[in-house]
Amino acid sequence: MQVIRLVGLDVHAAQTAGAMLDRASGEIVARTIRGRSEREVLTWLESFERPWRAVYEAGPTGYGLARAAAERGLEVAVCAPGHIQRHPSERVGLSDEVCVWSW
Repeated sequence: MQVIRLVGLDVHAAQTAGAMLDRASGEIVARTIRGRSEREVLTWLESFERPWRAVYEAGPTGYGLARAAAERGLEVAVCAPGHIQRHPSERVGLSDEVCVWSW
């Protein structure tokens, strides 16, 4: 299966920023979800036509979102912070920047 849509999530305790890139059309859909509502994040992900793949960085928020996604049959991966390639001079981006430009 070829993944057509890529979703980046920046998950924090107070909010989750997300962006979906449709590689076929070039369309980017971004959204910020206030609060720690896994249900609302998963509902937003389910609104996208499949196939898609989502990823977020492991951190203090843990793996709850990934576990809840797996229970719904959604493909949401968690990456380890140490495995994200960054140039030494690269600054930490804002939530929206991280989601859109991490591809």
